Amino acid sequence: MVNRVDFPTTIGGDGSTVTDDDSTVTGLANGGHRKRLVPMFSQMVTICQFVLNLMVGYVAQAAAFAATAVNAPGTSSTSTSSNAIPTVGTDVSFTTQTGKAWSVGQWVIAAVNTATDNNIVGQIKSYNSSTGAIVITARIVGGSGTFNAWTISVTAAQDSTLTGRVTAIETENTRLVARRRLLYKEIT
Repeated sequence: MVNRVDFPTTIGGDGSTVTDDDSTVTGLANGGHRKRLVPMFSQMVTICQFVLNLMVGYVAQAAAFAATAVNAPGTSSTSTSSNAIPTVGTDVSFTTQTGKAWSVGQWVIAAVNTATDNNIVGQIKSYNSSTGAIVITARIVGGSGTFNAWTISVTAAQDSTLTGRVTAIETENTRLVARRRLLYKEIT
């Protein structure tokens, strides 16, 4: 039985074939390795580079799709309403963009743009899609102070029995950017 390795052009190869027999055209036996072994390894490296380039493209495309989804009209907004970090159970009012697809009971995080450790995680009590008025009932809070630059994003449901400071709740966009940077560093 003859073993063979093909290097198809569809995956970056040059279309050549290498076999383990004594073929004068493709074989490695009877001295054929002197002529074909190094080019075979070169083809393997070329194909690996081709696949790596495909993967880099797919990672970038996936990150772009994810960022688009995170920034979709119904999942993220900003607000310049001046609000203090409240106590748990307090209703907090913001004015944000209109036309969001938010619903009562949905979990959101309102994070200060310049210091995301200052945040409010809670459930939407009301949202008026015509005016952009949203009321969030704080279930978990982090930080302290009064701020007027917020990003409000959907988040996963939280354990509403938790109290105290949440030290590291990131918006989904921040997580995706961090993951993309990490993947890019691992690939390059």
